[in-house]
Amino acid sequence: MNSKERMMIAIGRGKPDRLPVTIHQWQSWHLKTYMGGISDIEANRVCGLDASITFFEAESPESPAWRVTERRSPGDGYDVIDYEIETPEGSLTYQEGTNSITTWISEHLIKNEEDLARLEKYRPVPRLNREKARLVHDELGDDGIFRTFLCGKQGGCWQDACELYGAENLIMATFDRPDFVHEFLRVLQAEKLRYIEESLPGMPFDLVETGGGAASNTLISPAIHEEFCLPYDRAQHDALHSLGFKSVYHTCGGMSKITHLIRQNHCDVSETT
Repeated sequence: MNSKERMMIAIGRGKPDRLPVTIHQWQSWHLKTYMGGISDIEANRVCGLDASITFFEAESPESPAWRVTERRSPGDGYDVIDYEIETPEGSLTYQEGTNSITTWISEHLIKNEEDLARLEKYRPVPRLNREKARLVHDELGDDGIFRTFLCGKQGGCWQDACELYGAENLIMATFDRPDFVHEFLRVLQAEKLRYIEESLPGMPFDLVETGGGAASNTLISPAIHEEFCLPYDRAQHDALHSLGFKSVYHTCGGMSKITHLIRQNHCDVSETT
């Protein structure tokens, strides 16, 4: 039994020849620093793992209504990247910090209802690099499963909104302005459903990752998860199933208080790190 067969049987609740052994993903810094710069596919082969390879490379089509410029400046051991997005109804800005290990958000893109309206009206939906995805799939072969994300900062609508607006801000808004939060999630969900419809048909992905750690009970209550995560997650998973894809719901955080809700969101697999 090869790694792909072994892992797909396990995902389908069958009994493989042995327990699959894998990791969620290799970090590029680790591969460069400790593995001689080899690829994640090669690293799994070297370590004897059943590979779980995630490919996501998507670009937004050029649009005169959504023009992005960036300015990079050195910080204290890291770089600061300032982004400005010009739209016909004004500009949006956000800022990221980045180093050789990771990237983080230091200014959120969405600051008010007007910013969200501009995002909904003008931001183009990214398009998957389908040709490169097929090349990576062929390189992996039967050495493991082939995964992808959905468009946005994260796959799940709630996690994506946290990245764009700030987790603390979004949590407080569920109490103070719940209608705004639902509108926020609806806008992001519409983008993701369109991305699924336009970019994923016919692609050889074994799993599509959704969710995110901000949806875990480490950060939010089961009540918030049930109202603001569950219905949007379920719609994404149903859309993926309609095209023949299996979904994996990723919650890097506590799950013990929301497992009953995860069971209701129609995902095929639940995972944490």
